[in-house]
Amino acid sequence: MDELKVAWTFRTGEPDHRSSEDMNTPMQVGDRVYVCPPGNVVIALDADTGKEIWRHDPKVKKGFWNRCRGVGYRDGTQPRVAVSADIPAAPVVTRAVVAKSAPCLASPALAQAAVASAAPLCRRRILVSTINAQLIALDAATGVPCPGFGVDGKVDLSTGKLLWQGRLPVGAGGTPMSYLSPKTGKQYVVASAGGARLRPARGDYVIAYALP
Repeated sequence: MDELKVAWTFRTGEPDHRSSEDMNTPMQVGDRVYVCPPGNVVIALDADTGKEIWRHDPKVKKGFWNRCRGVGYRDGTQPRVAVSADIPAAPVVTRAVVAKSAPCLASPALAQAAVASAAPLCRRRILVSTINAQLIALDAATGVPCPGFGVDGKVDLSTGKLLWQGRLPVGAGGTPMSYLSPKTGKQYVVASAGGARLRPARGDYVIAYALP
């Protein structure tokens, strides 16, 4: 550790707020690193230089508990389930070309550039939930909201229908993950539960729920 040197530093520009805390886990996909500060702004950075490539600001109103634990990624160019080694893999689609210009907000011009490029818009997408109960899908190359997702790339989670729910044996503070089984094609949600320092209940659970 003594020989490590700082490669780059990036400042998100997140304004101070007494109820905000940075709990984001950055995610690397290819040559990009995706981060989201407590205000739910999503920022794509060059993994080698830390230079901002794009940012999307959902302009949420901050409240009592402002957090972003991280973003999700979906690669629509790959097959959802590989049930046999004999099934050929989907062809690799080259990524969209993003102008190497000064950092800027996602714009219609970037959307047009993505559509015109080799990679169709939103075949690869970033997903993020916000502190005001919104689920947002963004094109991973440009930060443009995905037009086929909800309304203008956004779903209001506060008005949705409850599909299922499960009760954990103890409290949990981790971020669940979801995956598709390559053998069965079933989708699972996995969560770890171990209580919290202010609660008496403790545990060491890792629980997987099979989605209906």
